[in-house]
Amino acid sequence: MKMIPFTACKDGYLYIIRARNAKLGIYEEETKSFKIRRKKGNVFIDREVHWQADDFHGTARPFVEIEKVPADTELLNYLKNKENELQEEVSEVLSRVGKDPKRGEE
Repeated sequence: MKMIPFTACKDGYLYIIRARNAKLGIYEEETKSFKIRRKKGNVFIDREVHWQADDFHGTARPFVEIEKVPADTELLNYLKNKENELQEEVSEVLSRVGKDPKRGEE
């Protein structure tokens, strides 16, 4: 399964991603990153940069586009619900893509 390049990612869409701290993310075109639900003591919205957008800080590789996130959605609850709803699909996709490659091996 091939990674979706950042030039093909759609602003405001939910993706299954392999990232340091998340498996789902909402793409934000302006920052070339994914909004993620982060759980580190408190639950909050964080970002992980697309793998191809930054050679040093890019940590997120998207593989499957899920849906357009409805406008005016409360993101923490939306992401939590989608994590539960898509758990099996996410696990299946990520088991097929394997670990992060070294830079230049995409």
